[in-house]
Amino acid sequence: MPDIKEREINTIGFQTGQEIRIFTIGDREMGVSEANVAAVKDISEREATRCQQRAGVCLKDFGGFWTNLATLFNGPLAEYNNRLLRKMTLPVMVPKGIGLSQLPDSGARFLVVLSSGNWHGVILCSQVHEQPILLGSFTPSRNGDVSGLIERSNVDDILLIDVISLLKREGFLTVVV
Repeated sequence: MPDIKEREINTIGFQTGQEIRIFTIGDREMGVSEANVAAVKDISEREATRCQQRAGVCLKDFGGFWTNLATLFNGPLAEYNNRLLRKMTLPVMVPKGIGLSQLPDSGARFLVVLSSGNWHGVILCSQVHEQPILLGSFTPSRNGDVSGLIERSNVDDILLIDVISLLKREGFLTVVV
């Protein structure tokens, strides 16, 4: 039988050696599992404002008329029919937790599309690291959507976001028949 520490790590979905994509919302750095990142897109200030006003992102805006949208995504979204993707609007999600902003990032310049199974959504952020990092040691903790911390000396901790919790609360469920 695994000890309490092992069970806690398995329930939050993060393990040492896992790839993590780091991004910044406001002045806080956060990370999600790279396996849940379907796409990263840079956006203009005007597009960011439009996304915040609509509280959603139309996937047809990701590509031109002739672009097959499925090729622009990783994970479950890459398997959907192009016609279905063009009709989808994914909600803008904001991670919840003590000390976190309750509004989308006002200085957003990037969209991070997150997917887990049939759940999808978008996070607006001001910076995104180009390459994922390997998760070293971290401290499991529960605070809203935050499921752990990567502690660093001399700078703020990186918050590890539980994507499944976030998507089930604010995401979009697709049912393809």
